[in-house]
Amino acid sequence: MNDKGTNIFSMFVLIIVGVVLFVVIVNTIQENVTPMPIVNETGVIGSTNDNTTALTLANDEIVSGSLTVRNNTENIDLANFTINYESGTIAFNTDNSITAVDVANLSSCNMTYTYETDNYIEDSTSRTITKQLPLFFAIAILLFVIAYVWKGYGKDWIDM
Repeated sequence: MNDKGTNIFSMFVLIIVGVVLFVVIVNTIQENVTPMPIVNETGVIGSTNDNTTALTLANDEIVSGSLTVRNNTENIDLANFTINYESGTIAFNTDNSITAVDVANLSSCNMTYTYETDNYIEDSTSRTITKQLPLFFAIAILLFVIAYVWKGYGKDWIDM
């Protein structure tokens, strides 16, 4: 293979590697700056000791106000429940009596909510800066290609 062929092949391989790394970086950043939605998670009731029947969600760090609990036909009013957004639990308020209807509704319910993953970036300024990293990475790949072409054989194209 001649020198120009080697340069073109090398540039092509480097561009492919850059694009693959770009996709990985973008996906990782997206997971760290965007709360994850969960739709129709089935609930499991814990023990019924001392009026503290609790429903534990599969994820914790629930985004406040994003939780909807629904039985087969309608949304369940969460006024009689205490929601712990940090631990991801829904419990009956201890000052209210647990009725059979409440237990039936809660035992056959689906929850829709949004939660923050363990790697979620809490600080909004850091999230904003992190969201810009893919743009800088794409510009770096573009500048690399331009410099590679210019240094390798770009001058020959100008003379044509």
